[in-house]
Amino acid sequence: MDALARKLGLKTDPIIFFTSAGIMILFLVVLLIAPGPIGAAFGAGREWIVTNLGWFFYFRGDELGSVSAVGGA
Repeated sequence: MDALARKLGLKTDPIIFFTSAGIMILFLVVLLIAPGPIGAAFGAGREWIVTNLGWFFYFRGDELGSVSAVGGA
């Protein structure tokens, strides 16, 4: 891996870089193969965040101009 990292001109640790790249590629492949179950899992995660952490959006304010968790614009 070190030789490939040098050839690519990487200035990061090759083990961390290639491990992270491999995890990202694996994640993208799984998303492409099974978009339905992954979409359902992300939907469930989003519901959990909105239900359990929705209070955070009240304290955060609107400094970034984003949409709040309660549906306001």
